[in-house]
Amino acid sequence: MVVMARANFAQLEFSSTRVIPPVHTDNQPSTDVASTWVALDISKLKANCDVAYKKEDTNNKVAVVIRDHRGATIDGRAKTFNILSALQGELVAIREACFMVSRSSWQGATVESDCREAILLSSSENIPPWEVAAVVLDIRELAKARGIIFSWARRTANKAVHTVAALAKSGNLPCNWVSSPPFSLLSVLEIDSPL
Repeated sequence: MVVMARANFAQLEFSSTRVIPPVHTDNQPSTDVASTWVALDISKLKANCDVAYKKEDTNNKVAVVIRDHRGATIDGRAKTFNILSALQGELVAIREACFMVSRSSWQGATVESDCREAILLSSSENIPPWEVAAVVLDIRELAKARGIIFSWARRTANKAVHTVAALAKSGNLPCNWVSSPPFSLLSVLEIDSPL
């Protein structure tokens, strides 16, 4: 009897899910998305997210870089996580950005990633795949509470946070990188600076 009840529940749960179509990225230029970092309005902040992921590696890093309308780095974070997939890593990075925004007094923050599927999962109401469901639901709850907006960016517009994640993964990211960025990060930030 218990087995039948569990089977019926599993079938009901399975049939109630909506499948999210895969989001394919292409390398074709698009006129609606900038190929470099773009600042927001004067009172808003942008948190760019990325992951440095390698399958079967325990040293996977997620990174967040928060910048103001001038392109100045306001805050940032690079942390090690046990990540099972690149998508999970991208979502964990987005969740870290949402945590940073929710623990502050910042209003009007945009969280940006170069992973379309992660942005789609974060901003939609679709039922997420089970392996990332907990992270996605955290993101949605934080976004709703703080009015966070999600945005997809080309990889070329996400260079600063990509550099932070790569430096962290290689063990070359200094602990004071937000206030004193290493040259490789500083050069990217200067190129990105809108002023």
